[in-house]
Amino acid sequence: VNISTHNVLQEISEVFEKIDDTIFESMYIDDTDFAGIEFCELAKISKKNNLLLVIKDTAWGQVSDGCQTDIMNISITLAEPCCLNHALELLTRKFQGQCEEIYGEIPECRNY
Repeated sequence: VNISTHNVLQEISEVFEKIDDTIFESMYIDDTDFAGIEFCELAKISKKNNLLLVIKDTAWGQVSDGCQTDIMNISITLAEPCCLNHALELLTRKFQGQCEEIYGEIPECRNY
């Protein structure tokens, strides 16, 4: 598969422009999950171009002694991304695994 980097970047830019335009043109901001829409559109681009989708975030939690964990950069690579919920579950599990290695326990943290 011959992938033009410029074309892929253009497709990605168009996704963000479309979301930005939708937000700007709305008469009000409701509870629409634009992150979910962005994820689905980027997943389509990655599948179409046979690319991996990398999800990266920072996270922290609270361990049993009440102290906050260090802020950690975590990322996952999805060969076949399905939905934002699944990606967030995998990201949460990776964070919990790293905390268990470092702190010996899984911290209190939000579930998405």
